[in-house]
Amino acid sequence: SSSSSVYIASNLICCFFLFFLVDDSLYVFDCVFFFFQAEDGIRDAQESRGLGDVYKRQVSTQSTGVTVVPMPTLEELQWCCLGTWYPKFRRDSIKTRLIPLPAAFVQLLANGTFVQPFTEPEEDVEWEDEDGDAPHYSPEDASCFAQLERQIDEAIEELGGEVVPKLNWSTPKDAVWMSPSGLKCSTPAEVFLLLKSSDRVGHDLHEALSEAMDNTPCPPTEQTQVEWVLGLRKWSNLVPSSEFRCFVHTQRLIAVCQRDSAQYYPFLLEDSPDLQTALHTFYHEKLHGQVPLGSYVFDAYVSKERKVYLLDFGPFGAPTSPAMFAWEELAAMGVNHSHETCMRVVESQGAIGLSTDMLNRLPLDFYTLSQQCSQEDKDEVSALIGQMRATQAEE
Repeated sequence: SSSSSVYIASNLICCFFLFFLVDDSLYVFDCVFFFFQAEDGIRDAQESRGLGDVYKRQVSTQSTGVTVVPMPTLEELQWCCLGTWYPKFRRDSIKTRLIPLPAAFVQLLANGTFVQPFTEPEEDVEWEDEDGDAPHYSPEDASCFAQLERQIDEAIEELGGEVVPKLNWSTPKDAVWMSPSGLKCSTPAEVFLLLKSSDRVGHDLHEALSEAMDNTPCPPTEQTQVEWVLGLRKWSNLVPSSEFRCFVHTQRLIAVCQRDSAQYYPFLLEDSPDLQTALHTFYHEKLHGQVPLGSYVFDAYVSKERKVYLLDFGPFGAPTSPAMFAWEELAAMGVNHSHETCMRVVESQGAIGLSTDMLNRLPLDFYTLSQQCSQEDKDEVSALIGQMRATQAEE
């Protein structure tokens, strides 16, 4: 229909508009965040059901009684927060700078529109657009946001000039298509772009706490406050074949698998015994008895020298991915106390799994544009792109 054609064209225009403004360091995020509110950046054939739905789908079988996937409690969620576990295990993890986020910025990130850089005007300036709406900050908020921007700048410089951003629980990897450099950020503007464009970050902000409260047997009577932090992790060129997901159940390391199950690495079959030993030793020497949870998941990186680095913690259950296992399989391993640690890697090219990163690509609307848009819409978009390229060439 003509309406759907115009809608798709609007998506494309907004996306190019945002990228055009990257060089000017001026970002208008709401347009993209609103139009592309779909699962991991790809619009389904059906109507989008809102932020965090990608996580909820992992537990959709609960209603049938076939499979019950554990959901995190408030205690588990709080421990798996980057700001909670990193200070305790920083010597065994990648260098990270934690920056507390002011409440006004969190509110802006969750629901607002912002233009960056955040600078406090010397005199009153009235912003106005065609709809009469405009991003407006009080002098106090503008000063607060500018200070946050300076903190991010300082952290990036301290960490070598390139970082990976992470909110309390999630890295915005579903928004990598929004930035030419992916998750690697060298400016505050790139950090804000990824955070504002990510459904995973949106799930952290809108739904993570309420879901955990629903699964906590005796939730606190008072409203639990989340201390929001921005973690900036030093950019490291990690080799995907050296990343592993480890599952702990009732204080026992029950299973380990390669994290990138969409690739076949022949050498992992031969190296599996050594890798399993390294991870098992790391768990018993560094984590066992130090983590206040009986069951959890942790990601680790094993270097060529078999030194193990801690990457992240996750709850034992949704929304954590079971990777090369199934949750019912892991639960069965957990209750079998004679079970030894199971090491699983992709054993052949034909055994590779579906890559979840395939979901983190350009919206499907981009690929169906030529089939669903009218010629007038396509000509209009083409003219706009030509104008933007000419402007960039002049600059």
